[in-house]
Amino acid sequence: MNRKVGAILHASIIIVFLVLLPLWIPSMVSHELMVTLTRGAIDLPSFLNGIAMVGIVIFALTLAKGFLSETSPAHLIVVAASNLNWLLFTFVVFGLGDISKFGVVTLSSQGGGSSNTVTFDLRLFVYLSVITVALKIGHSYLKFREARLTRINPKKS
Repeated sequence: MNRKVGAILHASIIIVFLVLLPLWIPSMVSHELMVTLTRGAIDLPSFLNGIAMVGIVIFALTLAKGFLSETSPAHLIVVAASNLNWLLFTFVVFGLGDISKFGVVTLSSQGGGSSNTVTFDLRLFVYLSVITVALKIGHSYLKFREARLTRINPKKS
């Protein structure tokens, strides 16, 4: 398959699942459930809007990656930005919409004279995501160098 067609298909999937679906979900959730979630420290509209905003940037970067030559420095910059944006997506998801939580989410509810509090510490996964993105950026740089060297010195058969 052509790289450009693949990029368009991949970007189409991203726009549906990371932009349109998160923007559509709040209209399908009842008002009572929205109030209950907000009382329990999950701001569903903000969470889904955060996902949609990151999704728009991922969509644009995916299209740009498909249309740039692998040997151009712009492609390397777009790939690095795309990896960093996926890291931002991870922060949004693990922080339930609040990037500053950095994977530590506290949910609480009150009722009947008692309160319940649950804290999810997902920092290990956040740290693993940071390491993974750093390795992916390094891998992208190595692929870029290999593509440049192959273009400069093509193998003779």
